[in-house]
Amino acid sequence: MRLQLLLLALGVCAFAQRPNSQIRIYESAFKFLTKATCHIADTEVSKLGANFITFNTTIGSGEVILKTSLSVDKFVCPILDSYISDKDGIHFSSSQGVWRMKGLWSAVYHNPFGLPIDSSANGDAVLSATDLDVDLAAKIVVGADKHPQLQMGECKAKLGVFDYKFNGKFADLPNMFNDFLGTIVKNIVKDLACQITQNTILTKYNEVIAKIPLHYELPYNFSLDWALYEPRYTNNLVEMKGAAKVAYGKKPCESHVTYDEVFQGFKNEESAKDVVIWLGQSLSACALKSVHESQLIKLPINIDSLPDYKDRLSTRCGGWLIFKGGCIGAALKGLSKVGDYAELLLFTAEAPQINLKQGYVEIYGKFGAEVYEYPMEKHPKVLGKILITATAKVKPKIVNKHLIGECDTDDIDPKLDIVKGYKITGFTFGYEKITKGIFKKVSKVLFFAILQAGLPLPSFDGAAISDKTQIDVFDKVIRINMGLELNGK
Repeated sequence: MRLQLLLLALGVCAFAQRPNSQIRIYESAFKFLTKATCHIADTEVSKLGANFITFNTTIGSGEVILKTSLSVDKFVCPILDSYISDKDGIHFSSSQGVWRMKGLWSAVYHNPFGLPIDSSANGDAVLSATDLDVDLAAKIVVGADKHPQLQMGECKAKLGVFDYKFNGKFADLPNMFNDFLGTIVKNIVKDLACQITQNTILTKYNEVIAKIPLHYELPYNFSLDWALYEPRYTNNLVEMKGAAKVAYGKKPCESHVTYDEVFQGFKNEESAKDVVIWLGQSLSACALKSVHESQLIKLPINIDSLPDYKDRLSTRCGGWLIFKGGCIGAALKGLSKVGDYAELLLFTAEAPQINLKQGYVEIYGKFGAEVYEYPMEKHPKVLGKILITATAKVKPKIVNKHLIGECDTDDIDPKLDIVKGYKITGFTFGYEKITKGIFKKVSKVLFFAILQAGLPLPSFDGAAISDKTQIDVFDKVIRINMGLELNGK
């Protein structure tokens, strides 16, 4: 049931005074979702019981009273399809469905002369309809509680082959009104088909949609608040504007970039999959600002976290270590022979800046590195503080249902500055290059830690975002071109 909800959850990344995102849901997505709709109809239709063929009619002064009690005996899910109309919204259609009901009937005939010779009869009945075709229009609307809801429009139903038969004592009594009953029952069945679609299936969809929270708790103590703007329908897609408010812990961050400033140049997509989401860079900038203000990144660098870098973290450089490229003890004035190894604690000194450029994401970061004698827990005194300024080029991608970033760390060229007032007072003459090499490795570790954790992508009852989803970066805008897949496929 929740396959349609996957689209809504992806589309409603919104909540702010100004839109800063856009989603386009294509017909292919709705066609994909219809593959899993039959089980809803199977479940709901099988529960159906109906006392719906009940009528009184007169013949002269006589009267016939007919009552039935039927339940579904057989239901074959029809062929399902969907399309989008700019006038009516989303259309769900079905064809070649089969519906058969069995049950009991009873009839009483009061003779027209008031004589005590009334006739009564009862038995079993079979009603069948094939080629039961339904066309239903629906639109996504925003309710008073800010939740999206599916609102049904016009419903049309057609019956191809329709038949029914009454068996039992005096079965000819109801059968004698075959043509008259046929018209009544056909209309009842068509109304019932729309009623099931509108009131039963729709109600269950909206019950689940109503449970989707307006506030999402994300991994790593992030959260997202959203709301949805009214969608626009064209001949092959549903387009919605959205905005988002991201927070880390209790520190929120809102975007202040208008929708038109970001998206006005992007009207059409080529090679669109099922769902296309456009995000402005302000949303990512907000997230990074929250990361910094909440001091989320505190990364220890020591001989335990980087065992292969043990020699470089040594404070006692012999001739062999100098020959291999030196160590941090020889590179920093005031650190030589302080213990055996140094430990660094990395953190963000300023909020990282993000720029979306054609083909990649550029992240500019200013980080701090506090220098301790290893292990820091036993030697909590800060020996020195170094400011590291570095820029990384990142390409976002989806791996194992996680959104991650890859960067070419070989291009990272950190700039280093010593903060005054500590035991470490500067760089040893001739060791600037060695020191930069050490902190180039540190910068690689830092960017890798930020980018590789990734955010898990949502999955709902049976559907998930495909790993074939493409992420493209343009100036100030990022596009997520999503494909959907059934879980386990």
